[in-house]
Amino acid sequence: MKRIVFIVMLLVLLIPATFAETKEVEVILPEFDITINGNVIDNRTEKFPFIQYKGITYIPMTWDLSFALGLELKWNDVDGLKVSKKDKMQVYVQKEKVLNNLGGQYDATIVTFPVIVNGEIIDNLSADYPLLNFRNITYFPMTYDYMVGEFGAGYKWENATGLKVSVDPTLEVFIPEPYYVQLKVTDAELEEKGLLFNEMLYIEREDGSDNDYVKVYTNLNNNYDGYYYNVNITYYDKNDKVLYIDPLSSGNIYESNGGKSIASIHNGIFRKGMLKEAYKVIEVEFLPISIARADFKKNYNQISYAYFDQDTIDLEYIKSLGAKYIDGDFLVGSIHLIPDDLLPYAAALSEQGYKKEGSDDLYQINYYSDGEVKFVDVGDDYVQVSKLTKLFVKGDELNDGLKCYAGERLIEEMNKGVIRLYDKDKKLFKVLLNKEEVDRVRNY
Repeated sequence: MKRIVFIVMLLVLLIPATFAETKEVEVILPEFDITINGNVIDNRTEKFPFIQYKGITYIPMTWDLSFALGLELKWNDVDGLKVSKKDKMQVYVQKEKVLNNLGGQYDATIVTFPVIVNGEIIDNLSADYPLLNFRNITYFPMTYDYMVGEFGAGYKWENATGLKVSVDPTLEVFIPEPYYVQLKVTDAELEEKGLLFNEMLYIEREDGSDNDYVKVYTNLNNNYDGYYYNVNITYYDKNDKVLYIDPLSSGNIYESNGGKSIASIHNGIFRKGMLKEAYKVIEVEFLPISIARADFKKNYNQISYAYFDQDTIDLEYIKSLGAKYIDGDFLVGSIHLIPDDLLPYAAALSEQGYKKEGSDDLYQINYYSDGEVKFVDVGDDYVQVSKLTKLFVKGDELNDGLKCYAGERLIEEMNKGVIRLYDKDKKLFKVLLNKEEVDRVRNY
């Protein structure tokens, strides 16, 4: 499992207005939604928000946003600002938050330093919609000439959804690494007291009857509000050998409340007496929604999804989709908060299992009385469709399962929140989401 030091960096290009006397103008902060490559910009908290001047929306040319448009910026005190197109773009992630007054009026200045766009000098002083300087950042008007002609971006306005901007789909997409935080703990430390890590995680141990439980509270730091996150615990022996990895939870959206009284809790379970010599590394992977969305589109684009009606789902429908194997699961993570297009991503990632080094196969844990841990291919638990004669959901209780029959014999009853479909090689290709349960959770 990849681990990196957790670092937050603000990468913006600060462009001082030092070339000539500046002229002040009045701008406002738009109140409508703005979307870049499918991700909504929170203009209320952006350090460099979108602005409006003379009825035209302006985009801030920070390093991050320009890269999100597939543009490259260069600045020096002699030549001023140069903007040119690149062959790649980067997923935009908001790095620093402030509080803006949407609809409020602010002062900006007209840019007087030289600006070159794709090799051509801009005559800014005579432009109807000049480049502006706001909070020491250069802003470009989102006119057709700039957005389409110079930057190769698409944009459109809809009354219901606001302003949408999309880049050239042929550009290579660079996806920043997720953020990781991790904490090494021992049984002794957890027995004495709970541990607060980085004002982000609170970990405590609770004794159970047959098992020990490691509880991870993950809602203590509002810097990560709205982030998609996954939680894992890796167990090691005294020789630093990995015993196994427990994928505690996936598909969550981080919410803070300034304390742990109503925290999200994820329980890691291990057998009493089996791993007393082990230490644990608790790891949380944070993905801003934009990164999770880009990762899904790039690395899981072979997986499609659909909603199913639990009252009418049957074996013929499953066969018509081409499934050779199936398995079922609960609805995963923060269903009520995850954007619709990320639901199948969360469901696909929730396949619980340990991935051995050098293999893409997933394994589950088998416990033995002698304390030994063995790994069994997760696919061994998939139900082979060709062996079934009927398949249905009976009852509408949350824990009524998807019943799988061979003749008159019930051979499997699986969770019905999510049904995953696999091909003959046991490769996941489609995720089915239970519409009734999704609606029930979201409307709770």
